[in-house]
Amino acid sequence: MKNAFASRNIKPDLDCVSGNSAWDCMNMIKNRLADLITLDPADAYRANRYFGMEPLAAEDYGTMTEKPIYYAVAVVKRTDLTTNLWNLRNKRACGTAFGDMAGWHVPVNYLIAIKELYVTNCHVPKVAGEYFGRSCIPGALDYDYDTLKTNPRALCLRCYSKGSDYCSRSQREYFYGDTGAFRCLNEGVGDVAFVRHTSVQANTDGRNTDQWARPNRETDFELICRDGKRKSIQKYSECHLMKVPARIIMIGGHRTLIQRSYLWNMLNFAQQLFGSDT
Repeated sequence: MKNAFASRNIKPDLDCVSGNSAWDCMNMIKNRLADLITLDPADAYRANRYFGMEPLAAEDYGTMTEKPIYYAVAVVKRTDLTTNLWNLRNKRACGTAFGDMAGWHVPVNYLIAIKELYVTNCHVPKVAGEYFGRSCIPGALDYDYDTLKTNPRALCLRCYSKGSDYCSRSQREYFYGDTGAFRCLNEGVGDVAFVRHTSVQANTDGRNTDQWARPNRETDFELICRDGKRKSIQKYSECHLMKVPARIIMIGGHRTLIQRSYLWNMLNFAQQLFGSDT
């Protein structure tokens, strides 16, 4: 992105700053060590509440709705003929990240709504850890999301990375994010992946050139629906768990209107040059 923007002389110049986690990056923006971050809507809420950050722009996934949204979906392999939304007990779950909308809040809240999960004393992670089999929900044991150290280890037991990277809520965990959760399913580590509707398309049919993704075909995967049916990946508007507000580009609340306009113009020009309706 930095090189692409520079090649078209888009200003201001873009540079990249690395943080240990989204929470760390939010803190860096608050302390004026960085300017922008793209966040899941659940993290965007935390960014506003705890760090005073504000939205600058939202991602557009071409969903043809009045407001920018994505669809939170549940994906399984087409060859797995038994998994559905009513028999996920002891199934291995692959989620984008602990605390994310598509990978955590939406599926867990849905299971509570259909009375598959019975929560007592508001301890949702404990109940979810007992319900699913060994899973990978990156960040489940991170201090910022498990301050009482009571989240079950079962939510991390199928994660891939080792050492301090194990189950971390960052790219250091191989199964983190939408691509990571899909990879978790693709490699047979999990039985179901809770992701955004764009995840399968982005990692199949040659769109992701990483070695693990090259053989993948979109038709090898299906969506499981709330009515018990299955549909193709392209039918996400008919087969999803919930419509979710789009991911948001957040900035520090201390930024002036002039500074915000500079950043917005940078993104606007980039969208015109590199954006796609598909």
